[in-house]
Amino acid sequence: MLEKRLQAPASEPVTLAEAKNHLRVEHTLDDALITRLITAARQHVENITGLAIGQQQWRAFFDDFYRLELARHPVIAIDAVRYIDPDGNAQVVPAADYQATETLPVEVVSAPGAQWPDVIDGADAVTVDYTCGTAADLPVVQAVLLLLADMYETREASIIGVSHTPNPAVDALLAPYRQAPL
Repeated sequence: MLEKRLQAPASEPVTLAEAKNHLRVEHTLDDALITRLITAARQHVENITGLAIGQQQWRAFFDDFYRLELARHPVIAIDAVRYIDPDGNAQVVPAADYQATETLPVEVVSAPGAQWPDVIDGADAVTVDYTCGTAADLPVVQAVLLLLADMYETREASIIGVSHTPNPAVDALLAPYRQAPL
């Protein structure tokens, strides 16, 4: 399954001021870098947990209607389910014909009494657009700050023979949020 972000969150879980305070940076020379690192840290947290931090929109691509698992959670709404019919025409599944499961991993399933239509044989014959996201709570924000600090401190080229060990506190903070791999 492939997914593509259609709309990023409107704001990051950590402001530039909070990040600079955490990093103990008092100048403005690195503001652009720190802003990019905040986004990178959030995306890393999202990738290892499946959690969508801040409201965002995604499109998931499937070859058929078998097992429409969505990689991001919590799901706020299924915006559209589209498919290519056997004649090669783009179609939209009526919203009354599908629903999202309540448990993780979130799946889009046919509604009671409804059936999935036939699709063309081929890659990406079915797409699901969905809105997901949640406010970042304290452990997630702290993990973003710790990752940000690691990225800021080790932003230069690595030295041969010297390895960097990731902060184990990040794993501990994110453990309750991890979703089993898809």
